[in-house]
Amino acid sequence: MRNKLSVMSSLPVHYAAAAVNRAQRLNFASGAVWRYPAIDKSKGVLLLIHGFRGNHHGLEPIAGALPDWEIFIPDLPGFGATQELEHISLEAYSEWLKNVFEQMPETTVPIGHSFGTTVLARALANGLQAQQAIMINPIAKANYYSSDPANRIVKKYYELARSNPKILSGRGFINLMNRALIKTKAPDLKAWIAKQHQENFSDFSSPRVAIEGFKVAGKYSVADFAERINAEVLLITGNKDSIGAYKEQKQLAKMFSNSRFEEIANLGHLLHYEAPEEVAKIIEDFVD
Repeated sequence: MRNKLSVMSSLPVHYAAAAVNRAQRLNFASGAVWRYPAIDKSKGVLLLIHGFRGNHHGLEPIAGALPDWEIFIPDLPGFGATQELEHISLEAYSEWLKNVFEQMPETTVPIGHSFGTTVLARALANGLQAQQAIMINPIAKANYYSSDPANRIVKKYYELARSNPKILSGRGFINLMNRALIKTKAPDLKAWIAKQHQENFSDFSSPRVAIEGFKVAGKYSVADFAERINAEVLLITGNKDSIGAYKEQKQLAKMFSNSRFEEIANLGHLLHYEAPEEVAKIIEDFVD
């Protein structure tokens, strides 16, 4: 008999597979969008926005854990199957998101993860009309100019990539990222997450998308726009998030006019991989 840790660690893999079985590719004018129809009568529509250097696959475990909802996950411009932007900027990303959202039902709830929360925050502050919004592992503070040693190493990596773009797809950096971000103790889940990153973290259309996108992702945060957002906002974080400090995310929640803050213990920035069922339950409680 498998022990409890083994059973629980297999759930994200199961949810991701369940989502893949529901997936339908759509081609919007704004790019590639994957639709995951509700298995039975739909409770509503959710629009999920992935983070930097990801694609729609990263959020499929959450989609799989929400079988009673109609879910749409677009690939951000330049990632996955969506054409890259002519000019890479946060404004361009957020205008892209507003265009996608305009094609959704009025009651659609947008949900961002990581850099997707920054794109969502900018869009909400500049005209995206949503009554509710959800931010998973929100970027609470811009870190591009941080003197933190780890941040300096990452900046140097992207600077070197300008002259040697092959390093962007190298396994070394991705392995280091996995060591820093994966918090689960389950060996099988660790291996699966590492495999997901190896398969999807280099799914960008050109080195320019990754190099210039890194600057955009690092120079802005949700905090830059929080006070201008009128929607009711749910923030979900792991209290061991190594991208955004837990205390900074708690402080971020206070910047919104109407927000709710939920934390998941002992996990970090990969809640979409490590705790999709728990995230799904929090989402349903908020939206219902």
